[in-house]
Amino acid sequence: MSLNQWKILSLMERSFFEMAADRTPAKRGHQWRLAKPRADSRIRRNAFSIRVINDWNSLPPAVVASDT
Repeated sequence: MSLNQWKILSLMERSFFEMAADRTPAKRGHQWRLAKPRADSRIRRNAFSIRVINDWNSLPPAVVASDT
């Protein structure tokens, strides 16, 4: 994950990402999981905001909660 990805995700821009907890309770992983929106077109599936969600959600809780 690049530094820019971390900056955007750690700031939790509500206008850019939707928290998975807003949709359903977390079953596993960390509490800051992001919901993956529907992406119908190839262009949308390749957008930054869609590509980073799986990477972010797969991080361990200790990494996500770290200050730096």
